[in-house]
Amino acid sequence: MLTAADLLKMQADLLEVIGDHAVTISVRRNETTLADQSVRIERQGKGASARQQAANSERTESRMTVAGGVDFDIQLGDRFNALGFLCEVTAVHPNTQMGKLAEAVIVQ
Repeated sequence: MLTAADLLKMQADLLEVIGDHAVTISVRRNETTLADQSVRIERQGKGASARQQAANSERTESRMTVAGGVDFDIQLGDRFNALGFLCEVTAVHPNTQMGKLAEAVIVQ
């Protein structure tokens, strides 16, 4: 069983990983822009993209993981700009003991 000390160590380790390549994002939720947050963003897999086609349109989505500390304020459907792209959150992982992980796609 994890102790409080174990969780604190895991949280500190995640913050160190984030700090190694931190990106500052401003999350937009509905009509509200949240305060800047420091996260780490990494592409998923081997840089693969998913291509979606409809009758008269085509879109390629690049998937990424966004990692933040325990106070990272992120929800499904949130949008943010990072690395020159508009991104949308497609999933938020439920385990938040050491930090928060979300998945997002580049939509523009």
